[in-house]
Amino acid sequence: MKNLFPGHYKRSKAEFRELWESAIFAFDTNVLLDFFRYSDDTVEDLMATIEKVKDRIWIPYQVAAEYHKLLYNIIGEQAGHYSTAIKDLSALRATLDAKRKHPFVSKEVYTKADETFKVLEKELKEKQEKVISLLNENPIKDKLAILFSDKIGEPFDEKSISKLYTEGELRYAKLIPPGYEDAKKPSPDKFGDLIIWKQLIKYAKEVDKAIIFITGDTKDDWFLSQSGKIIGPRPELLAEFVKETNQTFYSYPTTAFLKSANDFLSAGVKKATLDEVKSFDESSNKYRNEGNVYFEHLNPLFYDGNETKGFPINSSIRISHSQLEEEAIKNKMRYLKFRHNTNSASSSLNNKSFLGSSAKEYLVNFAYKKLHQNELPIYIMDSVLELAENNSVSLPDEFWLIIYNAYYNGEIPPSVFDEIMLLKQQ
Repeated sequence: MKNLFPGHYKRSKAEFRELWESAIFAFDTNVLLDFFRYSDDTVEDLMATIEKVKDRIWIPYQVAAEYHKLLYNIIGEQAGHYSTAIKDLSALRATLDAKRKHPFVSKEVYTKADETFKVLEKELKEKQEKVISLLNENPIKDKLAILFSDKIGEPFDEKSISKLYTEGELRYAKLIPPGYEDAKKPSPDKFGDLIIWKQLIKYAKEVDKAIIFITGDTKDDWFLSQSGKIIGPRPELLAEFVKETNQTFYSYPTTAFLKSANDFLSAGVKKATLDEVKSFDESSNKYRNEGNVYFEHLNPLFYDGNETKGFPINSSIRISHSQLEEEAIKNKMRYLKFRHNTNSASSSLNNKSFLGSSAKEYLVNFAYKKLHQNELPIYIMDSVLELAENNSVSLPDEFWLIIYNAYYNGEIPPSVFDEIMLLKQQ
């Protein structure tokens, strides 16, 4: 039975050791991006572990493309986390300060707390500046570029991609892994995982080697789970890989990879690193799978049930209804008021021209579009709308990171970008 259904049987430790000694280690997009989310110590441990097998590492072309597309957004996201922490710290400090004349805390305790707040705020701001500096000088990005130099697969040609899209629709309809969890995303984004899978298979055929795939994506179309615990890769994936390549496939979440690296590579990954990666993976997975609703459920809050020209509805975006309903209504009303007062046309974004709009109006339209593409946090949209209503308000650094990234990707033409930079300097 084991020969007929290998995906349903766990390998022995000896079989795993043999696999680790000869397999190619391939990495998913999220693993590369997580280098910019982890602490310095964890980054060092993960980098050192990968370097132990540097002669046997590889990434599909799709992974490399996604990594470069999303990198600056991740840096902006991290800078935003620091902004939120600083804002929350300031709010707590203000609360204590407002109550210090009342029998709330003693003067001695307040003084100690105030000094601690100052130290925390200083460190948070320093680390935020360090994150923002990654836009210009990025040692992590440079190390990864060197590590994966000449270890990136070739892209599929247009004919192969077209054929894959057709196959993907059929696979997703039958819930054949991987990728069907992304079926609600717009095309071609929904086929990203399937492209990665097909490129893994193609490479295994070319080099006649087994593949170990490391990913931070623990959705059900990659892993078999029971009662919240990951059992292993989906059996269908293991069977398809053997059938197509006559080679072995295995996949690990990042935490499991690092734990196994201690066993099979004597990697020496520290417990603190394992705890951080595990905590990060669990929190990320919880956000993806709990308490979320599809974006179309909130469409009436933004559009009164209608699409607004220039902002097509993206049904793949998931946001928490309970947390964002009030913010959605507020943003909708403020934005519509802004549009009414300025007669600003959102279509100017599609035409990449002002069409009579000011730089400020362009920024507001740009920000609202990014919000609906799930590429802009609501609190930044608040700041952009405040700028439209009050010239004295400055925008968060993480918003300018998104602007820079959009400019580098060709979304914003140079003439418009120059006008926006003049606005930034005001």
